[in-house]
Amino acid sequence: MTRNDFESLYATCLAEAIEAHPEEYGYPATHAPTVARKMIAALDRGDANLTHSDGFKRLAKRLGVTYTAANITKAWKECAR
Repeated sequence: MTRNDFESLYATCLAEAIEAHPEEYGYPATHAPTVARKMIAALDRGDANLTHSDGFKRLAKRLGVTYTAANITKAWKECAR
């Protein structure tokens, strides 16, 4: 998986999360790609807040890993090589 694939998959998962629970987000699902880019930048910096994130929970499931910050970070780093 490439960095672009990871970002795109996360954006899709985030959009699904927003559509499922719009009351939990301050923006519509159409903003998911922009938010995903910002979260990916935060992953690069090492300061992404990965807790209590339905978007990242969905991403972990699609990646076949348990939803933990460590697993999401590891998956991202493997793409970033």
